[in-house]
Amino acid sequence: MEVSQEMSVLPVPLEECDTEGNEAAAVQLQVLDEPVLEEVGSRAFWRVMFTPCIVSSMDYFGLGMVIALLPYIVAESQAETYWVGIIITAQYLGVLLGSIGAGVMSDYRGPTFVLKVMVAGDIVFFSLSGMYEKVWFLLVVRFFAGAFTPLTPALAYLTDSCQQFSNPMQARVKGIAAWSASASISFTFGTAFSAFMGVENFHISCFVSGGTALCTFLYLQTLKETSTQMRAETYIAPQGQLNLFRSFAFISLLASQVMVGFLFTGTLSILGLIIEDGYGWPATTFGAIMIIFSISTFLWQMFCVAPILRQVPTPSHALFISYCFLVLLLGTVYLLYPYPVAFVGAMNLVGLAFSINIPIGSILAPQDADKLGVNIRGTAMGYARGAFNLGQTLGPATMVMIYDSEPWAMFGCVSMLCALLAGLIYCGRIANIEKGTTER
Repeated sequence: MEVSQEMSVLPVPLEECDTEGNEAAAVQLQVLDEPVLEEVGSRAFWRVMFTPCIVSSMDYFGLGMVIALLPYIVAESQAETYWVGIIITAQYLGVLLGSIGAGVMSDYRGPTFVLKVMVAGDIVFFSLSGMYEKVWFLLVVRFFAGAFTPLTPALAYLTDSCQQFSNPMQARVKGIAAWSASASISFTFGTAFSAFMGVENFHISCFVSGGTALCTFLYLQTLKETSTQMRAETYIAPQGQLNLFRSFAFISLLASQVMVGFLFTGTLSILGLIIEDGYGWPATTFGAIMIIFSISTFLWQMFCVAPILRQVPTPSHALFISYCFLVLLLGTVYLLYPYPVAFVGAMNLVGLAFSINIPIGSILAPQDADKLGVNIRGTAMGYARGAFNLGQTLGPATMVMIYDSEPWAMFGCVSMLCALLAGLIYCGRIANIEKGTTER
């Protein structure tokens, strides 16, 4: 299959870069010109992928620690129920701000340095979560636990490290699929571990998550920035950043990531309500369903995403197809409500359809940055992750509000939003590819 412009091997030739006369941009391209020696999928490849996967797994394990027990913690503190939503929102708001800030820092100081800083923050705030006495203290601590997320620098580390392989684009796709799968399963393990320990042992759960962060931090001390991860200068071309945010293709990608985050948390919130209110199933059944969902998502992202992306012309086409599928699926899923098993199975398909967009966003964001000829991949991925986290913040409250007023209108509204996004992706990305122009 002929490789399209979106899937082209990096770095972008200098004459195709939109540097607008900025010499710093040209200098930064030179850090990527060392010979590539390793094959994708080799032992060397998985050794490199181990770092971003283990760091992100540790972070997701700690972030998931509070979710299962938060309603019980709030009740034990004799606080109002709305504190559950406020604390979750604060945590995701912290992740949003931290993703953007860490992404920009990665471009200035290199991803390994930023990883160490963010993981050090996880040690502190994951551990402090177990020392709460008042819910406002837990609110503050979980905000900072989210703000010190190492996800974006982990992705920057992964993306930069892929330059040493024979096919950097293929390495990105395979590595990001593994990264996304490991993060998803770790979040579930964190939630399940804290639920198993119970609210009376919540402090032990938090100290365990802090301990895993400490072990990760000690491991990171053995790493050094490689030449493909270091920036030639601390100066980042501001014109390149401006052009990135003037790009219709990048704006459409950000809109897509907001929707993915919205569906990610919103669907989980609604599914719990439907299972409890509609079917009257116990919480243990919901837990078992979530375990099944998590395992299927892990297998899907680990073994299916990369082969699927090899079968479509570009990742943007996969993004477009997934939203078209969601339009049809969400528009008709309510018909399966009288059949609980079929309904839950259809909701699992919804989860798989939008989960493929999580790694796709992490693949496309650095490509959009690379087309400008300046190394601002961390910034691009930071804003893409921030958009995803914005959707995560908005999803639960919005979806629950719609469900309370008109339960099945929710599926129609989300289906129409997916249709709009499919059109936006087509106009903003695919149409430009088909014309043979850049995605700007």
